[in-house]
Amino acid sequence: MNNPDPSSCEDARLRRRFEGGLDELTGQCWWGRLYVRELRALGKCLSQYPTLMKTDRALFKLAHYAIAGQVMMIAARLVDTHKDAASVYWLLNFVEQNTTIFPYPQNAVMTWVKADRQRLSELEEKIEKLTALRDKHYAHVDKDYLMQLDKLHAEYPFLPDDAEELYMAVGGILNRYSGRLRDSATYMETVLGEGHTAWLLDFLNKSLEAANTHNRAELQRLLDELYHVTEKGLEIRSLDRPQP
Repeated sequence: MNNPDPSSCEDARLRRRFEGGLDELTGQCWWGRLYVRELRALGKCLSQYPTLMKTDRALFKLAHYAIAGQVMMIAARLVDTHKDAASVYWLLNFVEQNTTIFPYPQNAVMTWVKADRQRLSELEEKIEKLTALRDKHYAHVDKDYLMQLDKLHAEYPFLPDDAEELYMAVGGILNRYSGRLRDSATYMETVLGEGHTAWLLDFLNKSLEAANTHNRAELQRLLDELYHVTEKGLEIRSLDRPQP
């Protein structure tokens, strides 16, 4: 009976570890993208739906703040440079140190890593602002910014569009290595379920306005739309990914 090649066993172990990290980061990225979309929907609600806001403005503001925090924290986790953090930087270091887990020449793998490091370096200024926001407010309370969140955001501006750009960049990197290793992409450009919140908030606001003005025709139209959406259009899917 032949003994297994030790190098093959080690490569298999390294591959399992790498795939675990890849799947974890992909899940984080997926949820982050979804939170960005929900944040935009709630932002529109706060600014453009006064009728709906009258029902419970505090609830919507709390939801907006909570989701904004998740957008920041998940993005910060993906680009964390701490030595113990499983971030995209850790993933690139792992690839660089274990090129043999890929069925490609070493120089090809190193070319991918170089390109991906360059892409992250192009986002360095935004990453620094994100890290500052995390350290000074979302993960800790900086004594120099007590009750001055507006000032903090003015000094370190990081918008939902910046977060989405970061998620897209990291998602592209994850897709590269998933595709090269497993011949499949695990990061989705379109997130299942996105758009549902925006539609629902718009529907509720229109329904309240129609009810307040006793517009029976509009209420009937909205009820017809609701039936059409729930039965044929906007499928309500369960989000089966583990939350970060």
